[in-house]
Amino acid sequence: MQTFYHKGRNYFGKKTKSTSYFSPLHTVMAKEGDRQLLLGPVIDKDGNVTFKAIHEKEQLYLLGSFHEWNVEKAIEMENKDGIHTTKVALNPGTYEYSFLTDITNASTSFAAPLNPAKDGEKSILHVPGIILERLPEAVEANSKSILEGEFFNENAKTNSLKGAKWT
Repeated sequence: MQTFYHKGRNYFGKKTKSTSYFSPLHTVMAKEGDRQLLLGPVIDKDGNVTFKAIHEKEQLYLLGSFHEWNVEKAIEMENKDGIHTTKVALNPGTYEYSFLTDITNASTSFAAPLNPAKDGEKSILHVPGIILERLPEAVEANSKSILEGEFFNENAKTNSLKGAKWT
């Protein structure tokens, strides 16, 4: 089986002896019968982000603003048939990231081809959720509390939660 990227059509695909197929960008890894489509990055309901990349190198690393671009904290991705994956728990907010083929050489970094949101050689990711700015020190059971914060959506838009009452 061979994995490839068709740049002109923005498709990733796998080619087997009998069939070849493509999956469009902006999608996630999913099984459809005997086909496997590649999608990414994928954010689950708990804020865990699964990053995926196709690359011919044996090792690939994830580097990003979520660990201050510290190469010593770069995450080695799992390689399975040329598809590199890793899962990272992230709080709501905007992050930049890139993939690195050589951990000793920053010039080997590249943006995620599966993510259209980019800033130069860095990909951009928005993790949705509630960002609380002020929490009470203690809350009695069955009582109401006023929290301050904002809801951060997948398009990096925020809505204030100021004065929201939570029970």
